[in-house]
Order: sequence, then structure tokens, then C-alpha cells
Amino acid sequence: QDCSATEFFGIAACFVLLTCFAFANPLGFTVTPTVVYLPFPLLLWVSLRGGAFPSALSTLIVTAIALLFTVNGRGPFVTGDLYYTVFSLTVFTVYATTAGFVFVSLRREREMTLETVRRSEAFLQETGRMAKVGGWEFDVRSNQTNWTEETIRILELDPAHTKFSRSMLDYYDPPDRVRLEHALDRAKNLGEPYDLTLGMTTERGNHRWVRVMCNPQWENGHLVKMSGTMQDVTEQYEAARAIRAGETKYRILAENVRDIIWTSDLDMKMTYISPSVLRIWGPQVRVKRSWRPHRPSWIPRRPVSMTRMSMKCWN
Repeated sequence: QDCSATEFFGIAACFVLLTCFAFANPLGFTVTPTVVYLPFPLLLWVSLRGGAFPSALSTLIVTAIALLFTVNGRGPFVTGDLYYTVFSLTVFTVYATTAGFVFVSLRREREMTLETVRRSEAFLQETGRMAKVGGWEFDVRSNQTNWTEETIRILELDPAHTKFSRSMLDYYDPPDRVRLEHALDRAKNLGEPYDLTLGMTTERGNHRWVRVMCNPQWENGHLVKMSGTMQDVTEQYEAARAIRAGETKYRILAENVRDIIWTSDLDMKMTYISPSVLRIWGPQVRVKRSWRPHRPSWIPRRPVSMTRMSMKCWN
């Protein structure tokens, strides 16, 4: 977090006073050259908190005060030797400038790292939202559970208050609750991961199907963490159940109709034939999958587009 204007001016006033004290020596103590470096911790603090402009401004103020007192013959750099005075003042200025810019560079690198992390988190959250996949983690040592935003969204919890109104297992349907309890016991005791599709009722009372995965983590023979994912597969589950119901209905129809119903691929290889073939041809008939019906002359030996085949049938 960047420093505020009040914080910056307060720190600036502190290191101005320290610099003036080090160079003016109002108490008349014996001042060594190392005393003038007292303001540097505050200068580095401004560089880390404020950035490039506050750091440059603070360095300019400190070096200007040092130069002003040295030119007027005051401060630890004034010893009567002009060469030593100029050299000491140059070292002081270079050190102050270099230290400030080094810490500004570190601050910028930290900001770039934090920005990269924020972008990665935003990307993962957006990906999880589109795929309806959330993550969860249970720390056995602290007995604390962490959830991602998508997991909270799937459970329909209040993001501001992620506490459950009842036990987590109570959200699942009774038959699936038993399966989950058994899988959790094996994960805790044997370290076996699990992958289950379970029915559950959310905090708002909506029924959903979720795919829950868990991967136990062990250290030195002790369970330390359990992490996994939770995916909302309600649409896929309902679609698969509708397909199974349709297949069952049409299979019953095909197995009870009096006519022979058969299917084959474009190469005229038999893929299905209804049981009515036994009633028409007798129980002694054996139809192999490799059996091929008579190929009409208008069907080519190699598969062609269905449009061309339909045109030949029509003609």
C-alpha cells in the first residue's frame, strides 16, 4: 500500500530534522561522519512506500541540506582538507542517490510480481467460473477449511459469511451422504483419493449434482491436508440421464416391435438387429455382426456423403 501525503510529509520532516541535527550539531557534541547517515533508514522507508518521486524529492532535500551546511563550514565533512571535504560530500550524495533508486527498483519489482499474481488469480477464477469448477482445502492441523469463490458460488453461500448453517455432509442426499462418508474415512485412514458424483441441496434449497474430488496429503505417515475440487455437473448429469431414458425407451420399442429393426455403418457392417429376427426366421438362426445385407447397386463400396446417396435414392 502506498504511503499517504500525511505520512510522507511526516517522515520528510523527521529526516530533515535529523539531517540538520547531524550537520549543525547544535549541542556541540563531537560528530563523526557516520552520524550524517542517521536519516537514511527514513529515506529508504520513503523509497519503499512512496515510489520514485518521493524518493527523488527526499534525496534532493537531504543532499541540499548537506551541501548547504558543508559550504558554510559546518558538519562532520569540514576538516580543513578541501579534498577530503569534497570526497566525503560526493560519497554521501552518491550513497543517498544509489540507495534510494535501489529500493525504488525493488518496490517496482514487487509491484510487478503482485500484478502478475493478481492476473493469474483473476484468470483462474474466470476459468473456474466458466467451467463451474471450484477448489477446497482442509488443513488437519488447524482444522480450517478454505474455499475458492466458485465453490462458494456452487454452494450458494453468502460470500461475506461463508459459515454453513449445518454440517457439510447434511447438504448431500442421504444415499450419497453414505458414499461420501465412506470415501472420507478411506481417504483419512488409508490415503485413498476419491472421485464421486453426488446429489446435494444448496444453502438456498436448490438441488444440484456435483463432482467432488479429493487428494489426501501425508507427511511422515500423518495426514496433514486434504484438497480437491468441486464441479457443478447438473446440466451434464441431467443430459446424460435424458439420453439414457431415451435409449431405454427406444430399445424397449425395438425389442418388442414385430418387424426386424437393424442398423449398420456406411460400410454396410451390421451394428444392431432387433430380437424379432428370431420370431420371423426362427430360433435356429444366428446373425453375426459381420453379416452384411444385400448391397443395392446404387450404394457405392466406399462411403460417400449422405446428400449424394439421398439423391440416388430419390431418383
